[in-house]
Amino acid sequence: MSGHYLLLAVFSCLLRNGSVDVPTYWAVFEGKRYGNVSEEMNGVDISHCSISCMKHNESHPCHAFNFREADGSCQLIRKSKSHIVKSEGYQAYVQFLCLTGYPKIQNAEEAFHGWSGAYPAPRGGQVTFKCKHPRGFTDDHKVHMATCASMRPDAWCTTFTDHQTTILCPPPRLPECKMSQKGGEYAGVKNRTISGFACVPWLDPEGREGDIMVEVREGSFPDEITSSHKFCRNANGYPGGPWCNIKDSLKWEYCDVPFCDFDDSGGSSESGVQSESTRGVMQPNYKECRLTEMGKEYSGKEYKTETGKGCIKWTSVTERAFPLTSFIFSHLPFQDRQNHGLPQKISDFLHHWIASESDNRNRNDFGVCRNFGSKERPWCFVSLANSTWEYCDIPFCPGPNGLQIFHQEAS
Repeated sequence: MSGHYLLLAVFSCLLRNGSVDVPTYWAVFEGKRYGNVSEEMNGVDISHCSISCMKHNESHPCHAFNFREADGSCQLIRKSKSHIVKSEGYQAYVQFLCLTGYPKIQNAEEAFHGWSGAYPAPRGGQVTFKCKHPRGFTDDHKVHMATCASMRPDAWCTTFTDHQTTILCPPPRLPECKMSQKGGEYAGVKNRTISGFACVPWLDPEGREGDIMVEVREGSFPDEITSSHKFCRNANGYPGGPWCNIKDSLKWEYCDVPFCDFDDSGGSSESGVQSESTRGVMQPNYKECRLTEMGKEYSGKEYKTETGKGCIKWTSVTERAFPLTSFIFSHLPFQDRQNHGLPQKISDFLHHWIASESDNRNRNDFGVCRNFGSKERPWCFVSLANSTWEYCDIPFCPGPNGLQIFHQEAS
């Protein structure tokens, strides 16, 4: 009976005050049956089994059943989701939907289209997968999909194969090293200082000295700060590099985060990003690509947004008395932006940052893309009339291993 459908139309038992839709059940999964059985009966024929499944039950609808002709065994599946097990002589039947789970891609983000994600999935219900690793999927796809088939019952059509699910999307990995002197882009997991002190969370749960973040709010972090985040960072641009707060009279101390060493070839890495020597230390010259998700280290010359609009000069923004500081730091708590605005040292810090980064001698008419503040990636203003800004399309630095091309210098 595999490959054919079973039309169950016992109207005399089901019609009430007019016509109703009669479910159609299809034979599926030859040599297998549905697990997590809800009800079971013996010594019946397939008509009795199918009618029992069709009987209306709002709280526990029956979308599928297993039937074994040898002994008249009938198993009803009154669960919204099921799985497949060995047949044991049964034939499985199901309505035209997806009762079994969709294939997953390890480490990938999921989104649902055409359904909520609650089972059973309807025909055409789709799951899209996106890989958060800076390089994306290893097969260069931007998106992968799994769709509840329209031509076969309880079947998922995918843009990937089963053996790929654990290798398509590598977990995001950032280098355990810094790419600039200050290391503002560092987002690794080092959590001890150069003296061996353990770092304490940036968000102080004990309220020691108010909020520990007050001292670093004039900068911004390269990653999300949670209550458990206690890794070395340099959000406010200290000259010695990443640091953290400690439970000691010193209150804070620098961390020993080494420079990234690209390779031993004398100047260039696998990524094609050139390295230059600064006081005897090889450092990357990552001008026209970004190496981190937020791209705060980007210092290239891109001056157009993703839609092709020209960027307004950052110095022009500040010269026109636009409230740039308040705009960029609008993510700070309300009370920190009241009275006379942000503290003067925050404004001074931002303006100094912009002045030092805004080298537009070769493009007098445009500004450049940067990530001042805490946006997702480099951006710029395209109009000050209504504070309009757009993201820029700054590519990740090329290389087969993404950010994993970096390794720590030998100590």
